[in-house]
Amino acid sequence: MKPPRTPASAPKIAAMLLLTFVEGMQPSEAAAVCGVTAEAMRQRLSRARARLWESVIVGAVCVAYFTEIVRYALRFYGVL
Repeated sequence: MKPPRTPASAPKIAAMLLLTFVEGMQPSEAAAVCGVTAEAMRQRLSRARARLWESVIVGAVCVAYFTEIVRYALRFYGVL
Protein backbone atom coordinates (compact mmCIF):
# COMPACT_ATOMS: atom_id res chain seq x y z
CA MET A 1 0.00 0.00 0.00
CA LYS A 2 1.38 3.37 -0.97
CA PRO A 3 1.33 6.17 1.59
CA PRO A 4 -0.27 9.47 0.57
CA ARG A 5 2.05 11.52 -1.63
CA THR A 6 2.16 14.34 0.87
CA PRO A 7 1.18 14.40 4.53
CA ALA A 8 -1.26 17.19 3.70
CA SER A 9 -3.28 14.94 1.37
CA ALA A 10 -4.35 12.43 4.03
CA PRO A 11 -6.89 14.69 5.78
CA LYS A 12 -8.37 15.72 2.42
CA ILE A 13 -8.82 12.11 1.37
CA ALA A 14 -10.33 11.25 4.75
CA ALA A 15 -12.77 14.14 4.40
CA MET A 16 -13.78 12.96 0.93
CA LEU A 17 -14.41 9.43 2.20
CA LEU A 18 -16.41 10.70 5.16
CA LEU A 19 -18.56 13.00 3.05
CA THR A 20 -19.42 10.30 0.54
CA PHE A 21 -19.62 7.14 2.66
CA VAL A 22 -20.71 8.41 6.07
CA GLU A 23 -22.69 11.51 5.17
CA GLY A 24 -24.10 9.93 2.01
CA MET A 25 -23.26 12.81 -0.32
CA GLN A 26 -22.95 12.29 -4.04
CA PRO A 27 -19.38 12.73 -5.33
CA SER A 28 -20.39 15.93 -7.10
CA GLU A 29 -21.80 17.38 -3.85
CA ALA A 30 -18.71 16.38 -1.90
CA ALA A 31 -16.54 17.89 -4.65
CA ALA A 32 -18.25 21.25 -4.18
CA VAL A 33 -17.65 21.10 -0.42
CA CYS A 34 -13.97 20.15 -0.90
CA GLY A 35 -13.39 22.70 -3.64
CA VAL A 36 -12.39 20.25 -6.38
CA THR A 37 -14.00 19.21 -9.65
CA ALA A 38 -16.42 16.30 -9.72
CA GLU A 39 -14.01 14.33 -11.93
CA ALA A 40 -11.13 14.92 -9.51
CA MET A 41 -13.36 13.76 -6.67
CA ARG A 42 -14.29 10.56 -8.51
CA GLN A 43 -10.63 9.80 -9.26
CA ARG A 44 -9.51 10.45 -5.69
CA LEU A 45 -12.35 8.37 -4.27
CA SER A 46 -11.45 5.52 -6.60
CA ARG A 47 -7.81 5.62 -5.47
CA ALA A 48 -8.81 5.90 -1.81
CA ARG A 49 -11.17 2.93 -2.06
CA ALA A 50 -8.42 0.87 -3.71
CA ARG A 51 -5.94 1.75 -0.94
CA LEU A 52 -8.50 1.02 1.73
CA TRP A 53 -9.34 -2.34 0.16
CA GLU A 54 -5.63 -3.22 -0.11
CA SER A 55 -5.13 -2.48 3.57
CA VAL A 56 -8.12 -4.63 4.53
CA ILE A 57 -6.83 -7.54 2.43
CA VAL A 58 -3.29 -7.25 3.78
CA GLY A 59 -4.61 -7.09 7.34
CA ALA A 60 -6.78 -10.17 6.82
CA VAL A 61 -3.88 -12.12 5.36
CA CYS A 62 -1.63 -11.14 8.28
CA VAL A 63 -4.27 -12.22 10.81
CA ALA A 64 -4.80 -15.54 9.03
CA TYR A 65 -1.05 -16.20 8.88
CA PHE A 66 -0.58 -15.29 12.54
CA THR A 67 -3.48 -17.57 13.51
CA GLU A 68 -1.86 -20.50 11.71
CA ILE A 69 1.46 -19.84 13.46
CA VAL A 70 -0.26 -19.80 16.85
CA ARG A 71 -2.13 -23.03 16.05
CA TYR A 72 1.10 -24.70 14.99
CA ALA A 73 2.83 -23.59 18.20
CA LEU A 74 -0.07 -24.80 20.35
CA ARG A 75 -0.01 -28.18 18.59
CA PHE A 76 3.76 -28.37 19.00
CA TYR A 77 3.48 -27.84 22.74
CA GLY A 78 0.58 -30.28 23.05
CA VAL A 79 -2.07 -27.70 23.95
CA LEU A 80 -4.22 -28.55 20.94
